[in-house]
Amino acid sequence: MVAPRVIYNTFRLLYLAWVIAILAGSSIPGSGIDFISTGDYSFRVDYLLHALAFLPLPFIAWMASGAAVHSVRSPRFRTYTAIAVLLAIASECLQLAVPGRSFNWLDILSNLGGLAAGLAVVWAASGIAARRRLSFPQHY
Repeated sequence: MVAPRVIYNTFRLLYLAWVIAILAGSSIPGSGIDFISTGDYSFRVDYLLHALAFLPLPFIAWMASGAAVHSVRSPRFRTYTAIAVLLAIASECLQLAVPGRSFNWLDILSNLGGLAAGLAVVWAASGIAARRRLSFPQHY
């Protein structure tokens, strides 16, 4: 069996790597905005990519903070979540300094939307985990 500390540290490194990947992706010069058009409707893929980039952060934070065992109300989970919210805003502000990139409020909303969706899944999962812990107490 893997020690909980090893699991937490692995997810902490994954969280850090994910943050670095988001910042690196936001720092690439040029414009990569693509549209998907279906008849009269076109959709900007960029918004979907922003949401998908931030969607897993709450789960990674949940695992890294040990909240999967304790609670999503733990101070460590709240810290990771606050960092993710700041990253959602800062990654877009960073693009002001990158050639060929521009600031877009809708990108920030997409980032925050991905975080919100991820948080909803984590809160639901933590509620299920808490009920299971109450229904099936661990015997030590």
